[in-house]
Amino acid sequence: MTARVLAALGPRMLDLARERAAGAFPVLITPEYTSRARLRIGDDTTLAVEQLVVVETDAQRARATARGPLGFLGNLPAYQASFRRMGFTDEEIAERADRLDDALVPWGDADSVAAAISAQLRAGADHVAVSVTADPTQGQPVDQWRQLAERLMAG
Repeated sequence: MTARVLAALGPRMLDLARERAAGAFPVLITPEYTSRARLRIGDDTTLAVEQLVVVETDAQRARATARGPLGFLGNLPAYQASFRRMGFTDEEIAERADRLDDALVPWGDADSVAAAISAQLRAGADHVAVSVTADPTQGQPVDQWRQLAERLMAG
């Protein structure tokens, strides 16, 4: 039998993952949503989440970088509905408000970002797929990956 993991943002997809797959893979979710997803799918279904992060301490640069993927994905109706389920308003979604950016794409130094990833695990994720988002004009974020890996492997 082939094990399947479903991309699952909403409650019906989480239910489908619980009933017909080995796991669920939501993207752009808060640890609070991870907790609710874990309760919904139970302990026998794998919960792997993707966490986008920005290893950058300047708030303006970090949010500008985060708005790259949020600008595209945040226009998709499924993601907008997911953001609403997490308590964000239509205005926050349309404007890509700081509160939305900060909650969905944690940023800061490597220690802060590693803590945000750990929060997903404490909330019930079995696995966290980490995507380091960086300014595309600066090339691949190899140094940020290394800094983050050191913290995550130590913890």
